[in-house]
Amino acid sequence: MSSINHNNYFVQVAKLLLLGCFFVFIYDKSFKENYFNYDSIPYVASAYMLSGNSLEESHAYAWNLLQEKSHPSVFNDLCCGSSYKKSMYENTEAFGSHLPSYRTKSLYILLIRSSSDLLSIDEFQALKIISFASVILIALMASQLLFRESLLFYLCIFPLLFLMQIIPLGRLLTPDGLIGFLMVISRYQHAKWKNKVWLHCPTDVCLG
Repeated sequence: MSSINHNNYFVQVAKLLLLGCFFVFIYDKSFKENYFNYDSIPYVASAYMLSGNSLEESHAYAWNLLQEKSHPSVFNDLCCGSSYKKSMYENTEAFGSHLPSYRTKSLYILLIRSSSDLLSIDEFQALKIISFASVILIALMASQLLFRESLLFYLCIFPLLFLMQIIPLGRLLTPDGLIGFLMVISRYQHAKWKNKVWLHCPTDVCLG
């Protein structure tokens, strides 16, 4: 009995160590370096506008902050890589006309603003933290779901997370990672609710 308990203990420790190593891997491949995508710029501008700034101020702020934080080649691609991007960079009104489609994610923009103010960081950094935290929580939730399973079955988490594009998801400065986490939570709660209903409903009702 004692040897079984010791084996279970070492298996659980091994699972935690594997998860910790995976967290470090995600950090190294997604958070450690700066990655920028075009959609992050309207989100930064939208979050900046929540502080009472005008469209003109927000447009200038978002692009100037991007130029300050990104490599020149990255900035040139995002500001001038196509006629569309160039018009968004040069024309404040054109940029503003596209903001409503981003501002529909009001809770996400509020989260950017709140994170930036609370942690005293800029909006791009807030976006990075939100994306990184989201993918870490996805991995943590997946780990929790299979933690009581065998070590071999538990190991299946990691290739599945790679198939979910967990690393690119952590790099994207968009709500995709957060939406992914909320979807995992909702699926988990739904499965939990179905299981609870199955366990408590009368046999003749469950089996028809």
